[in-house]
Amino acid sequence: MNNISTAKRIDWVDIAKGFGMLLIIFGHCEIGRFRDIVFTFHVPLFFICSGFTLRVSQTAEEFKKNSKRAFIYLMANAFGISLMETILKIVFVPENRATVGALLHYLSERTLVFIGGSGAEITFGSKTLTYVGVVWFLMALFWARTIFDLLQLICRKKAVFYLMIAVISIGGYILGHVQWLPMSIDVAFVIQPLFLFGHLLKKVDLKKQPLLVCAGSLIAWLGLLLFLGIAGKTVFELAIRSYPLYPLCFVCAIAGSMFIMGLGVVLDKYLSVPSVPLKIVGKHSIVMFWVHGLAFCVPFINDLFYVMGNDYVNALIRILIECSLFAMVLLLIRLFHKPKSNESDKMM
Repeated sequence: MNNISTAKRIDWVDIAKGFGMLLIIFGHCEIGRFRDIVFTFHVPLFFICSGFTLRVSQTAEEFKKNSKRAFIYLMANAFGISLMETILKIVFVPENRATVGALLHYLSERTLVFIGGSGAEITFGSKTLTYVGVVWFLMALFWARTIFDLLQLICRKKAVFYLMIAVISIGGYILGHVQWLPMSIDVAFVIQPLFLFGHLLKKVDLKKQPLLVCAGSLIAWLGLLLFLGIAGKTVFELAIRSYPLYPLCFVCAIAGSMFIMGLGVVLDKYLSVPSVPLKIVGKHSIVMFWVHGLAFCVPFINDLFYVMGNDYVNALIRILIECSLFAMVLLLIRLFHKPKSNESDKMM
């Protein structure tokens, strides 16, 4: 399998991820049809970027090492965000700590919710668990990159590898309609083509004709969006396992992601200095993920997201608040900790 060194960060990828994080925040502001449009590609963009930056394993020993590092980084952050959310909801929601029994019940439910690891309400037999929050993405990302890395290691023939990617994705699609798996593993199955596309994209030099990439992918995305809209199938949402006109929805996601990635190349090439804030957000997207996942748990911060009567103004306010919190958290991290390597940052 093709492999390239990703020891050095790729600026246009960080810019694209920075755009992606802002779109995730905007998409979660629940602005009608705009939300549906953003959801067609904003999360798939991160899976494609992860496939692009993934350094695949060449040996079983390397696979074990890479999987362990990914588990420690992604799952530890998922656990940390979930733990902090649990603490905040104990502090700010009195009924969760009204009695010792209530507190123990809440903690046990949160434990089960974390194991369920779903971005939407999930049912196992007679037990229904609420959604785990944004950390479902980190869980799906860990399993997706681990499965992809394992497949490319054991399937030495490209035809077999591509076939296995297709079969596993179809299996994930079926599971999404039959029984969701814990920790969003079924989502990790269905998104394997996105990882494959990102991996194959390493062979393409997007810097040669970035404007053509932007224009072509934008036209393709708008055309597919129009077709899905006419068919009444625009709600593509991985968290709730909504895959309209599968696999066409994935083609639409790839087209939208390519537009953002092409835009990242254009900005890096022609507007490098003005795009620095996006690079910073993209490079430290896991920090923004923490902020985005926890800000709504603090009542006085969450209230600010709805202070105005206009949804678009509220969305802008939310982006500004979360970006400000991101800057403060990043500053504190820089003051007390100097990272030794960028390898972990590129896992997301």
